[in-house]
Amino acid sequence: MHVAFSIILLVIVQVYSQSPAWNIFVNEDDVKFYLYNRENHLEPILITKNNLNALESNKSVKLVIHGFFENARRDWYKNMTREYLKKDDFNIIQVDWSKPASSGYSISAGNTKYVGIIIGKLISELSKNQKLPLKNVHIIGHSLGAHVAGYAGKEVIRQMKSPIGRITALDAAAPLFEGTVDILVGLEKGDAEIVDAIHTDGGFFGRKNAIGTVDFFPNGGTAPQPGCSIRSLKFPPRNYVEVASEVFCSHTRSYHYFISSINNENFVATKCESWKYFTQNKCGESHTALMGDDYFYQEDTTGKFFLKTNSEFSYAYD
Repeated sequence: MHVAFSIILLVIVQVYSQSPAWNIFVNEDDVKFYLYNRENHLEPILITKNNLNALESNKSVKLVIHGFFENARRDWYKNMTREYLKKDDFNIIQVDWSKPASSGYSISAGNTKYVGIIIGKLISELSKNQKLPLKNVHIIGHSLGAHVAGYAGKEVIRQMKSPIGRITALDAAAPLFEGTVDILVGLEKGDAEIVDAIHTDGGFFGRKNAIGTVDFFPNGGTAPQPGCSIRSLKFPPRNYVEVASEVFCSHTRSYHYFISSINNENFVATKCESWKYFTQNKCGESHTALMGDDYFYQEDTTGKFFLKTNSEFSYAYD
């Protein structure tokens, strides 16, 4: 298995060895906004400053933000959009920041602030000109996209003096945001009225420490998640995609869990001090909360929550 671990080591060295570039300029044209709803579920509308009225302000907004080296053509974007439009006629805005997200990890991490500001400006314009209630805005960000979401939330607060309703962080990226080289700020609890975080690869590609109003730690929040194992990788691998899918399996489980949760209320988590206490049934009063889209904020649904999942879709225990 030394080849597998060599691959992982190369990824880690590439991620951690670079310092972020500070004087970065991201052009607004580098960030695309694709609007889907039930009427435009096949062909999206490209949102610009000139057609903000294409978004129906009486409907809630779901902004979806990808991570490092990704784009809006990824299957998980399509799957999340499909599940949301099954549930209700939302305004789904798929954010594509693929150019600033593909400049090497450290530069892409630095770009999160500037991409977030662009998104925050758009939300503020929608609120001012289209009367979109900020409480109806929900941003879902994966990996570096979670930090983009945080910066977007900060920009809205700066401009509007009020936060958006919710940010969901799907395994928020750790390198350069947590640990000995936590140089960048990224997502913080105060960036929205509610910040819920799902941790699936803590201490590796994802953040391991609590960062939200509520933090969910399925299967302890670390790798390997059920169904993920580098040992299942066959050598020689057929292609890079096969290698990446295994190496990043636990990191991407966060959005698979969330997508499944949109029309599935079976991700019941228990409030507990730690994964160890959870597995030993030492969680005290045992308050519960739903992980995923149907999370509902109340006083006893804040803090750390733990649950177990299955290895295959729909992942939740019935």
